[in-house]
Amino acid sequence: MKIIVLICLGILSSSSIMAQKIGLNDRVNIQLPPKVEKISSANVAVVAKQNDIKLAVLPNSENKSTYIKDDVIITLFASKKKEQVDLVKLKKGLDEWGKTLAGYSSKIIEVNGNKFLITQNNTESKIRFYGTNPEGTTSVNGLLEFNERSKSKAGTTLESLMPNISFDK
Repeated sequence: MKIIVLICLGILSSSSIMAQKIGLNDRVNIQLPPKVEKISSANVAVVAKQNDIKLAVLPNSENKSTYIKDDVIITLFASKKKEQVDLVKLKKGLDEWGKTLAGYSSKIIEVNGNKFLITQNNTESKIRFYGTNPEGTTSVNGLLEFNERSKSKAGTTLESLMPNISFDK
C-alpha cells in the first residue's frame, strides 16, 4: 500500500513541474515553462500580497489567464477575434507616452518568426509585452508583475515564455 501511495505522489509531483500546453484561444497557444502555477481570478490579490507585488488594475476579460512563477505574476490576454496589429505603430505610440517615465525602454524582437514588443520602466515593477504572428493578424499581450527583488527573475521568465508562444493560422 505504501508503494502505491509513493507512486501516486511521484506522479502528481512530476506532473506539476512538467511544462503545460495551454490554448489561450483558438489561434494562440503557449507551452508554459515548468513550475508555472495557474492562479484563479479570486486569488490573484492574495498571491500578490503574499509576494509583495503591487498589481496593476486590469480589465476583467474572459480571455485573461493568470499564472505565477518564481514570485512573478504572469497575466496573458489573447483576443478572440482576428485583428491586424502593427507593433511598429504601437511602439511609436507607447514611446511617446513613455518618454515621461523614468527609465522607460521598449524594443521589438523576433523569436521563432513571431514579433514581440517589450516595454518597461523604472517607476513600476512590471514588464509588458505584445506579440504577433509574422503576418500581424493574431496577437497575444502579457504583463509580468513582480517585486523589486524579483526583477531578474521576471526577465528570465519572459525569455522562457516568448519562444513557447505559437500562433495557428
